[in-house]
Amino acid sequence: MRGVHDNTQGVQLGVDHSISKRTSFYMRAGYMKNNGTATMSWPGVTVTGTDASQMLVALGMTHWF
Repeated sequence: MRGVHDNTQGVQLGVDHSISKRTSFYMRAGYMKNNGTATMSWPGVTVTGTDASQMLVALGMTHWF
């Protein structure tokens, strides 16, 4: 049956590390695998095609004023 396997499986992990009361570093990593004709993607990332996988890594610093 068409469309039965049109899905996306994924996982995302993240860590935050405070270096002071108002400042912290963060790290995020994720993986997505599109199956069939699914075209799910991370925000701001263009889908390369059907049945494709994507990996995303983000590092940053947050400071509250």
